[in-house]
Amino acid sequence: MTEQFDHARDDPRLNEEAREFLRTRPENLGDVWERIVRDAVGGDTTELSRVRNKRSVETPAPEGVEIVDADANGVPVRLYLPVSKNRPKKIILYFHGGGWVIGSIQSGSRFCGELAKAADVIVAAAAYRLAPEFPYPAAVKDCREVYLWIRRHATDYGGDDGCIYAAGDSAGGNLAIVLALQERLCGLMLFYPVTTVVPGRYGESWEEFACGYALDAKLMEAFTEAYVPEILRDSPLVSPLESANLFRLPQTLCITAECDILRDQGRRFCDLLRKAGVSVTERCFPGAVHLFVTVTGMDGDFRKGVFECTAFLQK
Repeated sequence: MTEQFDHARDDPRLNEEAREFLRTRPENLGDVWERIVRDAVGGDTTELSRVRNKRSVETPAPEGVEIVDADANGVPVRLYLPVSKNRPKKIILYFHGGGWVIGSIQSGSRFCGELAKAADVIVAAAAYRLAPEFPYPAAVKDCREVYLWIRRHATDYGGDDGCIYAAGDSAGGNLAIVLALQERLCGLMLFYPVTTVVPGRYGESWEEFACGYALDAKLMEAFTEAYVPEILRDSPLVSPLESANLFRLPQTLCITAECDILRDQGRRFCDLLRKAGVSVTERCFPGAVHLFVTVTGMDGDFRKGVFECTAFLQK
């Protein structure tokens, strides 16, 4: 039986940065956001708009990286371009997390800028449409549109149109996998990805870390309700863990967090990839919680994530 704690932050498995991060968050934040998302599903998006605006905090690009905004046939794209002269460069399409409901180009800006600098690659962050205003398959279509656009325009920015990767955190990781099921990519880089929204397929971590560990299970259920109707949730383009075509996926880096509801579905996804003959680099960050890629306060795990991606891209 899973040990229960009065507060998630009391869990001795947490690393110190994660513990301090959880101390800064209101304990009822997951409940508040769940209500906001469910209100939006019901048609009242007032509070959801406020949350989205609050989370759209810009991080300046690091020295040596230039930012260029573009339009991929109606989908806004932000390009992080290293100023180094080494060309052509690998291209990373980055899809932000946020349960397909919140998040933005800005929320992933720190990671995109740091990866572009560390790995000397082009990172293209996509502002796909968000649910519940634009439910599935709007985000899937937008991400594919960005891929098709960058393949056509890669050389305009010094990129290699034959060397395109997809990356993403949480729901963005889900979208990266889904793109790889549709198009031929050179690789995937995933942070605590959503690989299934089919109840009963989540694993023990779903119950073990259900409340207070940066992403609550009930909030994730609300995100799913906003994104896709129940009848479509076992579709491979929603729940790629259910796909019979995982053998088509490229080499994959998958990073999970030990204290996260999505940990076990990420692990199971890696197991299925190996069985399908896909090359997998799997990392589970000890004591980590959700959000370390996009929310400040867990810089150690953030830097480890940038390092792992840089090493993967150099393979």
